[in-house]
Amino acid sequence: MVNFKLTIPLSATLSLVIFMTACTTTYEPPVVADKLIWTSDGESARPAWTLMPAARQDSADQAVRVVGMSNRHSTQKGARDAAMDDARRQIANYFSSQVEDKVERIESGANTQSGVQDPVQELNRITQQLSVHAVNSMTVENSRFEQWLDSRTGKTFFNAFVQAAMTMNSLHVGRSGELEDMRRFEEDE
Repeated sequence: MVNFKLTIPLSATLSLVIFMTACTTTYEPPVVADKLIWTSDGESARPAWTLMPAARQDSADQAVRVVGMSNRHSTQKGARDAAMDDARRQIANYFSSQVEDKVERIESGANTQSGVQDPVQELNRITQQLSVHAVNSMTVENSRFEQWLDSRTGKTFFNAFVQAAMTMNSLHVGRSGELEDMRRFEEDE
């Protein structure tokens, strides 16, 4: 038979020792890099446009702007390509969500009698066309490249930031008048 008088104090003591050991252990935070070696614009501080958190629609010139960022890359070209891929993904996601919002509003007010197109099928077709078109027609407005040195390994790496834009007027997709219908629904809000 198990002696509970001995087991309970022993397990409590063991738990306390484990807890105290775990709480006193400290870990160094990872070092991203030690030294900025070079930037494409010659400035050590990043420009404000690199801090833009998400896709932003500018009503002044009717454009959508995003900032694509890369991770660490051994070459400047690799960093640029990764930043461009990130910008393309953000623009495609932005237009996909815009189309989904418009179709959901249309779907909630429409009745589905025979002869009426299924709004979900239309959503998928428009979304794919807008995303492909957005990727093909975006332009780069600003870019910044940074080269960093990691003193622990002695290796350098590149980071890239790319600000890309796509004008709303460049969207001509789908059936005739489809874009105008979408804009009309946007104005009705």
